[in-house]
Amino acid sequence: MEGGYADRAWERKPYTVTGAPLLAGDLIIVGNGGADFAGARGYVSAYDLKSGELRWRFFTVPRNPAEGPQDQPHLEAALKTWDPRHRWEAGSGGNVWDGMAYDPALKLVYVGTANAAPYNMHLGGRHGGDELFAASIIAIHADDGSMAWYYQTTPGDRWDYDSTQKLVLADVELDGRLRHVVMQAAKNGFYYVLDRASGELLSAHNFAFVSWTRGIDAKTGRPAVDPSASYDHGPALLFPSEAGAHSWQPMAYDIKRRMTFIPAIESGNVIVEASNRRAGLVEGQFTTPAFPPEVYDPKAMHSLYGTLPPITQLARGMKTNTASRGFLRAWSVPEHRVVWEAQTATSWDGGVLATAGGLVFQGDANGSLNAYSSDTGERLASVAMGSSMMAAPMTYRVGGTQYVAIIAGYGGGGVITGWPLDPASAAYRYGNEGRIIVLKLGGPPPPLPALRTDPPLAEPPARPADAQQIAAGEVLYNRFCSRCHVMGRGNLPDLRRMQPGTHAIFNAIVLEGAYSPKGMARFDDVLSPADAEAIHAYLLDQAWQLKQASASGPSP
Repeated sequence: MEGGYADRAWERKPYTVTGAPLLAGDLIIVGNGGADFAGARGYVSAYDLKSGELRWRFFTVPRNPAEGPQDQPHLEAALKTWDPRHRWEAGSGGNVWDGMAYDPALKLVYVGTANAAPYNMHLGGRHGGDELFAASIIAIHADDGSMAWYYQTTPGDRWDYDSTQKLVLADVELDGRLRHVVMQAAKNGFYYVLDRASGELLSAHNFAFVSWTRGIDAKTGRPAVDPSASYDHGPALLFPSEAGAHSWQPMAYDIKRRMTFIPAIESGNVIVEASNRRAGLVEGQFTTPAFPPEVYDPKAMHSLYGTLPPITQLARGMKTNTASRGFLRAWSVPEHRVVWEAQTATSWDGGVLATAGGLVFQGDANGSLNAYSSDTGERLASVAMGSSMMAAPMTYRVGGTQYVAIIAGYGGGGVITGWPLDPASAAYRYGNEGRIIVLKLGGPPPPLPALRTDPPLAEPPARPADAQQIAAGEVLYNRFCSRCHVMGRGNLPDLRRMQPGTHAIFNAIVLEGAYSPKGMARFDDVLSPADAEAIHAYLLDQAWQLKQASASGPSP
């Protein structure tokens, strides 16, 4: 056993760090992402504030039982909730990539965990299970890294409903009693209020439309899963979408009003189980073509997913508007209800700042910083910033002058990586270079960036004639490339616009890592030379289609 942990294989897995570290007394707590990547197993690490020495590491989900007993006591019980036929080589997920909090009085660290991996637990004849401690809120003793309590928000999650959203600590009077609580507006659409000493569920009510469950049992804390949420036997329309009813954009709690202001998302997606090469996947995986219903086009997706029903059929019986929309919602914690809501620019707008003076600030994807009345939701001001904003604003005072500041940049303006930017977004119109924008109360608005222009369209190499190769390339592109490289303006290059020199070294980039210094990894572990050539053929065909379309009008 090295360093107190028997399993060291996790050190070689594709982890990312996307959330801010947490200061917890004399510890720095660091989580990680990677639940959707092959092999990742979630954990958090506690480092000594002064020396940087690792004090403890808490794994959130079990390791492969074939490797021996579990390396931590809480995981022995967790293992019993996983299907014995789980594909451990695919990882187990449960990563802590965002929300964490600390109570110095109780000396408890609170973390939220992501989905299990892979999260279609029914493939390969499996029957699933709760899969602890994925999709959970966990309290950990800061002194020794042992578990204090847990609450699983989505047992047996099959819909990518992470519980990693921000955790807010507050003292709230509930039913005539002051309670010390931890709260989360979770991705699955429910607002959870838990006793932060015991983990007791105090309330769980949906703040957005949900179709995956009929409600949460107040005694057991378990959801009653709606049969319509199953996609075992065909496509299913699910609310919320994999983007969640609330994602990583911070919410804000108003102590005086006992209200939480939530950047809420009303959006569904169609989930299709596809475990064959025709759908662009290998056995044991599945995909969620997370197109919002208003752009769901069965004809356009037929080549990838086969015959799909119209959205009106999938939405039958749902009492909701199936269009993707965003709202700023004021949620009364004691009353468990929405007090007011204001529809925002898109379904993917920014985090929230609430002030003691009765103002709520939120930036949006279209480039406006908006100020609302905390009591009524009336929009009082809107300032054009020229950047798509996802972060929460902050405010401070220097020498009697009040300022509002916000960070803007990469990631704003698009609902999910792999989607083209909305033409109305500031990221599409101006680009989205990283900026810190500071406004002074009573001062002028910030200067807008220069308008974004696309690079000239280069003459593509000869158009390939092999239709079968192009079709195979489309499937491979959608599986391996489209997550980052979209067709149109996005946050990364549109590969239809590759320059001649890039075409010449395409295989070296894809298979040999020629652009690794630029952040483009090599894919020779999952793609053969023939696969790379098929992807290139598909991109060349798309480049020629773009060239022909550009000849008759503005570039897409």
